[in-house]
Amino acid sequence: MAMAGALAPAESWGADAVLSCPGTAVAGDQFTTEVTIDVAAPCTTDADCGVGWTCTLNNCTTALGAYVIQLSYDPTVVTVATVSGGNTMAFQGTPTVSTTCPTANSCQTKLTAFQTSSLTAPTGVVSVARVTFNAVAAATPASIGLAITSLFDPNGASICKLAGPQDCSAMGCGLSITPPSTTTTSTTTTTTTQAPTTTTTTPTPTTTTTTQAPTTTTTTPPPTTTTQAPTTTTTRPPTTTTTTRPPTTTTTTRPPTTTTTTSSSTTTTSVTLPNPGAPDCTAAFAVPDRLSPPNHGFVQVVVMGVTASGGAPVTITITGITQDESVDGPGAGQTCPDAVGVGTAVALVRAERSGGADGRVYHVSFRADDGHGGQCEGTVTVCVPLQRTDPACVDEGNLFDSTRPTCGGICGDVCNVMGTLESAFCVDEILPAAVDRRIASARKALKRAATTRREARANRLIARAAKLAGVASGLATKAETTGAISPPCAQSVEGALGNVESLAKQLLKGL
Repeated sequence: MAMAGALAPAESWGADAVLSCPGTAVAGDQFTTEVTIDVAAPCTTDADCGVGWTCTLNNCTTALGAYVIQLSYDPTVVTVATVSGGNTMAFQGTPTVSTTCPTANSCQTKLTAFQTSSLTAPTGVVSVARVTFNAVAAATPASIGLAITSLFDPNGASICKLAGPQDCSAMGCGLSITPPSTTTTSTTTTTTTQAPTTTTTTPTPTTTTTTQAPTTTTTTPPPTTTTQAPTTTTTRPPTTTTTTRPPTTTTTTRPPTTTTTTSSSTTTTSVTLPNPGAPDCTAAFAVPDRLSPPNHGFVQVVVMGVTASGGAPVTITITGITQDESVDGPGAGQTCPDAVGVGTAVALVRAERSGGADGRVYHVSFRADDGHGGQCEGTVTVCVPLQRTDPACVDEGNLFDSTRPTCGGICGDVCNVMGTLESAFCVDEILPAAVDRRIASARKALKRAATTRREARANRLIARAAKLAGVASGLATKAETTGAISPPCAQSVEGALGNVESLAKQLLKGL
C-alpha cells in the first residue's frame, strides 16, 4: 500500500519536524523530499515557550537558530543524491552533511545548519532542507526515518527538553517505489546462467537492457560522502566515512554567590553553593567540525550546544584560536594568519594543513555568558584532514597561535592585510556580484604582492588592492540603500574593507 507524503507526527510542545515525500517514485529515478520544523508550538502561557519567548494566540513565538537532524534509510532501496537548503530564506544555505552506514542495509545522514541573520526569526513552520534521493530498487513501502538530535533558538538556547512541555518530535515518511514501466524483454548478462545460444531461442532479436542508477558524489565543506548505487543484482554497501570529534574540554567559571537577593531573581544562594544558573559548556561542539577541501580559504565556525539553566539565552565570545601545526610551515600555502575572529561570536579558520603531516586541528576557545553573571568557558576542535578519506585528524595539542599577526618568509605583512580582507563577508547573505568581484581582484593583487621580490611591483599591487577595497566599500554602501543587503551586513563589510584600505596604505608608507 503506498503512503503519500509525511506521516502525521504526535503533537509536541517543543517543536515538530516533518519529512515530506511524494506518494510514489520509479526505480532508477530520483525524488525530492523536504524537511520542515514547526517551532510555533501550542501553548497556554509564556512559560511553555522557553525563556525570552511569548505565547501569542496559543502559539509560541520561538525562532529557529540552528538544527541537527538525522535521516535513516536502507541504501539497497534509496540513497542520498544531493542535499540543499530549505525554502525559508534564513536556511537557504547548504547544510553540513555527514553520512555513516553501520551495515549494508542501514545508513544515517546527519544534517546540520545554523543562521545568524535574525534573533527573532524565522518562526512557525520553517523549511530547513531539501534532500534528493535515488530510488535504487522497488519497494512498498520504502521508509525514510527522521530524528531530531538538537534544536536551538538564535540565542543558543535549546528548544527541545528531554521531557515535559518542551519535548520535540520528528516523523519520517514512506512511499511506494515501483519498477520501471517498460516492455518485458529478454535480458542477457554475464552473471546469469543461460541456455546455449541457438537460432531457435526466440523469433525476435535479443534485446539487452541495462538500467543503471545515477552515480552521485555529494561534496560538502566539512564531511565528504560518496554513495554509489548498485548496477546489478548484487548490492554493494556504500563507502562509509566516519568523523571522530575530539573531546570537548570545558572550564566552568561561576561568579561568587552571596546571600543578596536581587529584583531579577527569586532565589537566594548560599556562599557555599555554586550558582545554579551558570551556563553549561560540556556539550559544546563546532559547526562545522571538519573542513575539506584544503583550499586555503577562510571558513566560518560557530560554537553550538551551550545551555543555561531554564533555557536562558547565552552570548558566545571567541577568546582564542590555536592549532597543532606551524602557521607558515611546509605545505601550508604561505598564508597567515590562519584564523581571525577573537572577540566576536564567529571564528574564521583557514581550510589548510601541512601536506606532509597527519591533518591540522584547530582549538577554538570561547566564553559563554548568560548576562546575569553566570559564565562558562570551553574549547571545541575543528579538523582539516590530510586526505578526504581520513576519518579524523591526529591532535598534537594547541602548539601555535592561529591569529599570529605576522608571517615569516616572503609573505610578511602583506598576508596580514589578506587576513583582514577575508573578514569582508556577511553571514547568510550574498554580497552583490560587483562587490564580490572587487574583493576577489584585491585578493589576487595581494597574493601577487606577497610573492614578488620586486619592491616597485609590490607597491603597485598593494596600492591597487587598497583602491579596489575602497571601491568595494562604496558599492556595499550603495547596495544597502537599495535593499540588496541588510544594514548590519553593509556595516560589517564596510568596516573590514576600510581596515584593508588603511592597512595597505600604512604598509606602503613603510616600504
